[in-house]
Amino acid sequence: MKKRKMLLFILSSLTLLAVLVGIRPEKGYAADLTPEYMTKNGYTYLADMPGVTVIDPANPMEFGYEDSLQLRLNPKTSYEASPEFSTQTAGTGGMKSYTVSQMGKLAGKELWIKVKYAGTYKGKDIDVTFKHIPKARSGVSEGLTFHTPTYDFYNKAIVQSDGYNTTLFPSIYGRSYFLGYVFENIDTKKSDIYEYSWEFSYSETGEPIEVTGLWMHNRINAAKVVTPYEASLGDMYIRNDALLWGRTTTEGQLDITGSRDAVYPTAEPITSLGRMINQKSEIKQSFRTSEWRTANSAGSINFVWPLGENDLVRYKAGIPLVIGERNDATHTEADYTKLKFSVDSLNAFNPKEYRSDSYVMEINVPKGYDIESVKPVLHEDETVDLSDLFEAPVKVSDQKWQIKAKDSTSDEFDGKNIRYQVVAKPNADFVFSDYGYDPTDGYLHLEMGKNSFLSDSLGTSTPTVTLTTTFNGKTTEAKSDITEESMSLIKYEGIPDADPVPDLTVDPNIDIKTVYPDPAELIKNLRVDTDSPLDEITSIKYKETGAITSGSKTGDVTEVIVVITTAQGVSKEIKVPITVGETNSILTIEFIDEDGIVNESKTITIDTLTGTVIDLTKNDDVKAVLTALENDGYKITQRPANEGNITVTSNMTVQYHYSGIVYLASAPDMIDFGTIQFTALDVHVKNPTLTGKDLTVRDTRSSTKKSSWDVKARVTKPMTRVGDTNILKNAIHYQYGDNDIELSETSAETVFKKDKGGDYNISQEWNTDGDGVKLAVAGADAQKTGEYQGEITWSLEAGP
Repeated sequence: MKKRKMLLFILSSLTLLAVLVGIRPEKGYAADLTPEYMTKNGYTYLADMPGVTVIDPANPMEFGYEDSLQLRLNPKTSYEASPEFSTQTAGTGGMKSYTVSQMGKLAGKELWIKVKYAGTYKGKDIDVTFKHIPKARSGVSEGLTFHTPTYDFYNKAIVQSDGYNTTLFPSIYGRSYFLGYVFENIDTKKSDIYEYSWEFSYSETGEPIEVTGLWMHNRINAAKVVTPYEASLGDMYIRNDALLWGRTTTEGQLDITGSRDAVYPTAEPITSLGRMINQKSEIKQSFRTSEWRTANSAGSINFVWPLGENDLVRYKAGIPLVIGERNDATHTEADYTKLKFSVDSLNAFNPKEYRSDSYVMEINVPKGYDIESVKPVLHEDETVDLSDLFEAPVKVSDQKWQIKAKDSTSDEFDGKNIRYQVVAKPNADFVFSDYGYDPTDGYLHLEMGKNSFLSDSLGTSTPTVTLTTTFNGKTTEAKSDITEESMSLIKYEGIPDADPVPDLTVDPNIDIKTVYPDPAELIKNLRVDTDSPLDEITSIKYKETGAITSGSKTGDVTEVIVVITTAQGVSKEIKVPITVGETNSILTIEFIDEDGIVNESKTITIDTLTGTVIDLTKNDDVKAVLTALENDGYKITQRPANEGNITVTSNMTVQYHYSGIVYLASAPDMIDFGTIQFTALDVHVKNPTLTGKDLTVRDTRSSTKKSSWDVKARVTKPMTRVGDTNILKNAIHYQYGDNDIELSETSAETVFKKDKGGDYNISQEWNTDGDGVKLAVAGADAQKTGEYQGEITWSLEAGP
């Protein structure tokens, strides 16, 4: 054999594989075909043919993900077919298929099945259409069945009893039946050629798209010959231990077959063939029964062509794609100004031995944000949470998180297309103008593919996301870049502002709104941080709905709050200090009698600085008036509130209230009855001598308040001889008109009455024959000579 050509370079790829299976006849070849047999039939060992890419599985070829066609069952996948097909459902599993029989009767008609949203190419959704034009063939009843699993069958096991050839597919899961089809009842003796094609188009527009990728066939065995039209040896990829053979026909076509036993039940890398597609919107191929099958079989068989999973090359994880999101939250909502974006990490299926040994996704946000959450979900179905596949995030900083896979070699992780949903909240460094604010639409335009505000590299456009993987000791970094979708939009509603007008003054204790009815008078330099017409200031109001009272004294400051609001409802409170200015106020002190009449002769006025605190209890003028009133027989019935601490807040009046009283103004200090000569007869003294003041009543009550009053007397100590206890019984009398009143100790007796009230000097009318205090000593008591003293207590009772 020729020396095999070994190429080790990175290519783009698609993960579509096909299995061509022949059903073993009752009598047939039960082992691999020999090289001699293959050579005899004109074949050359494919690895020895010039230009073929031969892969060493110990050092696998790496393919990039993003530039290649990626076909995968996903939630949007659906199917359409030409009208010749009918649908059928097999067994209890419920998976449907398109089927057509008697294709010979449809000769010349184009049969087609379109798989809508079959996958992506360079981030765009694509459709794949299978086409076949039957030929008229005698003696056969050929049919075609095309499986149509939905995304529900992605990891759902297909049951053999439901009629599916599960042992002939790369796996038993529904994803292997995606793009799988069966040519049925093929007459193997005739070696007819069955041609078909695959066409690629954009899902959204239907326009053809030229794709690049590695189209896979596996289980190419001794039963059939595959002819990839318009393909050269340079487009072929095989392993260095492959059991594949090739030859060039007289028409210049490349025929490829295998020497592996046709009934070997499972797919193997040694029977896999990769065909590189380079910028094609359609690929054509055919198959026919191999020479061995034609010579050794009889009757009809089925050929199964399913989608397999890659077993030739290693697919690197895709370059992380940043998908910016639009955050329309307003300033009243919890998500307002939060940065939201997604990171798509797309991963093809790899054989166990080709999977990355480690996988770490590092996500950065600008310095004005802190990462709030990173949630990994399934790209195809974001309701599926993939957090269990990852360790807890490593928070390198508030702006940088690392998310590491628990086991990137596991079947659970392999082939997962992951979307990381990222939410970040503004921090103290957030400055909206740093992030591409557009005043015409009111949004921040924050490029998240690369960013110049990452805290580690301010001012340098740096990838936001870095995916680091290792394989066989080699570390690979894949970094995000700017794309058409990597811009995040964040609604920003401008914040209004203004400055308070300085040095505003008002009088004390007034409603400031009466001085400044328009709150706009209190502020100046109105502005909004965005300078956007969307954020025009539309309202200026007082925060308080009621009166705003100024301070009570000079220098008092009242903080008035003015609220300014934009068209988008964003408000800001502006605090405006307003000071009570220096003014004089007059404090008037009035004295009100019991009739409520101001005694103007006693009114006092104090002219002082507004806000002065005055203690009336220490004011000499006030003290003098109060003393004079009290000396004149008046009592103060009410004093001003806070008499000792009155703040003069404006021209104000305080009042003292006083009222007249009726009272005993004076009484004699002594009533001296003189010396009485002892006789055996009764003794009467009617004109004693008074010492001291007269017995007088003072009545200062107003004329409307005056009423009668009575003066009463009671002996509080009878006439008692000095030096012992001898008493002159019933000796003290009071003559009141015609009444001789004996004064006793037991009760006070009325000795004078004035019906209309008023002042009166009672003792001035005392005389020998009239009113007054008298002494009457019985003869029996007179013999007890000596000096006698007694005590009279005078009292006054006012009438109603």
